[in-house]
Amino acid sequence: MKKCISILLVIFTFAFTNPAQTDVKTLLENSDDFAANNQLPEAIAELSKVIALKSDDAAYYLKRADLYFGVPNYKMVLQDAKKALALAPDDKQTLLTASRYLRNIRECNESLNIINDYMNTHVEADDVVYARSHSKMCLGDWIGAYEDMSRAVQIVPNNSHYRTSQIGLLSKIGYNELSADQFDQFLTILKDSYEQTDPKNGREGIGRQIAEVYRVRAGTHHAKKDETAEFADLEEFIKYYPNSYSYRQRGKIHADHELFDKAIADFSKAIELSPKDSIFLIERADIYVEAGRLDEAIKDYDAALKLDGTLTEIVQAKKKYAIAKLKKK
Repeated sequence: MKKCISILLVIFTFAFTNPAQTDVKTLLENSDDFAANNQLPEAIAELSKVIALKSDDAAYYLKRADLYFGVPNYKMVLQDAKKALALAPDDKQTLLTASRYLRNIRECNESLNIINDYMNTHVEADDVVYARSHSKMCLGDWIGAYEDMSRAVQIVPNNSHYRTSQIGLLSKIGYNELSADQFDQFLTILKDSYEQTDPKNGREGIGRQIAEVYRVRAGTHHAKKDETAEFADLEEFIKYYPNSYSYRQRGKIHADHELFDKAIADFSKAIELSPKDSIFLIERADIYVEAGRLDEAIKDYDAALKLDGTLTEIVQAKKKYAIAKLKKK
């Protein structure tokens, strides 16, 4: 008899728990489907139902915060990020994600405060120190940012990204010549390593590091309005890491300088390398609009719509604007 009761209890337990688990899975899938179609309010609504069932899971609050950022609803990004931290105060990844979201919505002080609170009770970690450096950059505290980035380098000396950021920050605190010298020295070290590495085994990773150094140094030249040096470094950036997103990045910089022909050429190369990525078509179309080449912009918007219908509402609005401008010509 006792055995029968036990079996019945197991059956009843599964009867009550399995539907909830199934509901969560279905709701998450629904939310993801809505998000993929850029239906963010609907995606948030489905995820909110998940949170009602799983209110103690920090990951769902971070996921919803990311959706709120796209709406945008920055008040709710802040609220969900803080709720996630309250639920998982000792989880480093939750901290790093939440602090990044807060920087993205310019809640710089809040981002710094939550990192400081975490560091007061946890063993020092390089990625947390790195994140604090970025929170201080967000606040315009370049000296504090440099000190933290230097600490990250001290903890992990071989991290190329930390070292590149540290050297770039030198120029932000007024040490332009020292920054230039250290960039040169670092590039020499990386290039020597690049030449000594088998092209089929590890060279691409070093090339990516070299490209990052050139990209960051180009930014320091931009701040000093030295366009010649800036674009020379961006040429090297492309040389060492010639993928579609590198061309896109340089294309945006060309567009910022109103060098529209060069910007379009870069985006055209990005499209050639990644022909199924509609974002490159949309962004090239935007540049065509800025350049007054409206017929070509409309063609790109149409091509993007054929390639990916998930951004129909946004692309149609852009196309409508281009058509209206064309009619005024």
